[in-house]
Amino acid sequence: MSKGVGKLHFWGQRERPMTPRELAARVPIIGKGRSKEDREFNHHSIYVATSGKAKPITSVTEVEHRADQTIWRIDMPDEKGQQLTHLFGRTATREDPEGIRAAIHPNTDFTGRCPDGSDLFYIPRTLPRTAIGGLRRFNGRSVTPAYVNNPDQRQIYQETSYPWCCVGKVITSEGKVGSGALVGPNIMVTAGHAVPSNLQPNSWWMLFVSDYFDFSFGPFSVTLGAPSYVSDVKGYAPQEMLQAMTG
Repeated sequence: MSKGVGKLHFWGQRERPMTPRELAARVPIIGKGRSKEDREFNHHSIYVATSGKAKPITSVTEVEHRADQTIWRIDMPDEKGQQLTHLFGRTATREDPEGIRAAIHPNTDFTGRCPDGSDLFYIPRTLPRTAIGGLRRFNGRSVTPAYVNNPDQRQIYQETSYPWCCVGKVITSEGKVGSGALVGPNIMVTAGHAVPSNLQPNSWWMLFVSDYFDFSFGPFSVTLGAPSYVSDVKGYAPQEMLQAMTG
């Protein structure tokens, strides 16, 4: 513990955490239907840079009509210097942990809030396990794949209910990939090594995709989850480290 940090303090609920058995016994809460908040959550955006203040030019063309849907292509001609871009971060700071702790109001409510339109499951639902198929070498001989030590109890879950949908993936301008979690309306917590090392203005970006599941991710094409760019990064460091950083 840093010399500058006082004794441990606790805010919010002071009840002990529930055990897995107690959580499994809780009855799920079903949402009340899609709300305005849900529609905003499922809204996806792309960012375009242009010369000066010129507005982007786009065109929409119908590509294919199917029984239950229509496929459209959105074109963006290379005019006015327009190009797809990321939304760069604004500020990045480090603070003394004691200062962060002192800024927390003792009456702050840390109770989670589930959106009205979202289901709440206390235990995440898992996908059915599928048998691993056999493998063959180029010469036709069969191969036994390598397995984890038995029993293999790994499970894949694709849970879109609260609070599991708050977990997501962090992608950065330096190609780093990590995990993050929403802990407030506009606050995401992640590991320090997931933050870009070059934090000069207009040079870094961090994209957080909550409710992220196994799919191919492109920098400007997100079809699952709720993507949002990080505007400001705030980390902490002991007072003696801050003094060394500032000289």
